[in-house]
Amino acid sequence: MKNQVSTVSVPPYSEVVRSMIDRENDLINHRITWLTTIQGLLFATLGFAWEKQSAKVLIVILCILGIAISILQLFALISATRAICRLSDWWEANKPRDYTGPGVAGLAPRKHLISRYAVFWNWIPIFFFCTWVVILYIRAS
Repeated sequence: MKNQVSTVSVPPYSEVVRSMIDRENDLINHRITWLTTIQGLLFATLGFAWEKQSAKVLIVILCILGIAISILQLFALISATRAICRLSDWWEANKPRDYTGPGVAGLAPRKHLISRYAVFWNWIPIFFFCTWVVILYIRAS
């Protein structure tokens, strides 16, 4: 049996990194969609149960569930943000010196650690978290 030479060409690293960043952006989109859908259902349930005296325990459960989902989604979104930052950093460190093409992302992540994670999609679960805490506080008062 003869050695076969692969005819598969390796795509340029810029295309690989760009596609990986696109995939992370898709995941962020899905996670935000899931978060807002679940939160919307929880708020709708809260609206039906708010005035009922027999639903006090249900309201507390809804608040705890909303808080827990917000925290879980925040960690998932931070993970995606971290992946994009790592890909962007890798590209900046390893791109060819003679590369004159476009960057791998429209807007590269900032270099400062806090600025990297202060992107708008990471704030959405924080707002939901705070809203559920306020609702829990109002209901407990």
